[in-house]
Amino acid sequence: MSAGRSINVRSADQGRSCLHGAAGFTLIELMIATVLAIFVMGSVVVVQTTATESFEGAVAEQRLTAGMRAGISLIKEELRSVRADSVVVADINLEGIVDNVPLISFQQAVSFDVSTGQTIWGAGPIANGTVEYVFQGEHLVRQVRDEWGELVPAENRCIHRNLDRSHPVIPPVIFEWDPADGYITMNTRTRSIIGNKPVTREIDTVVHLESLFVY
Repeated sequence: MSAGRSINVRSADQGRSCLHGAAGFTLIELMIATVLAIFVMGSVVVVQTTATESFEGAVAEQRLTAGMRAGISLIKEELRSVRADSVVVADINLEGIVDNVPLISFQQAVSFDVSTGQTIWGAGPIANGTVEYVFQGEHLVRQVRDEWGELVPAENRCIHRNLDRSHPVIPPVIFEWDPADGYITMNTRTRSIIGNKPVTREIDTVVHLESLFVY
């Protein structure tokens, strides 16, 4: 009987030992695990935020460049039908950066008179009109004047936005006309804030004489 009691006592001690070994984490262990979890989650959030900002910045820069090229394409399309002897380019050294002063003005072919065999020159649908490109704030605007020199508001069009006017002297858009060699050059510079940082784009364009109508 005493041997049986001894066996039972040992069994009870082993049970208590097993229960003690299966106890939960200590407070210090829980604190360490919580800190590690917060650190890991914070790192994941930082990485995800950085990746999102980088992606959004890349998309915004792509849109900025695409917008510039779209505006330049519109100008080149107009210059392809220009009357060469009507082109007038402002002297940037004299004019500087001034709103509503034509950077370039010209006439383009608007129609053809079959009865006389003559090209009718003007600006879009305005016969004998003139196309002008001017600064208006940070925008490059195409405007049209009729044959009496009056503006035609219905023909106004914004070609470029977010022009870089940070330089006090150099305009963000410069046209140069070389009648001897027969080409027009255009330098366009834009500036926008993307992801809290300034992003500048600059594009040079050349339209050669073979793209112009000369009659």
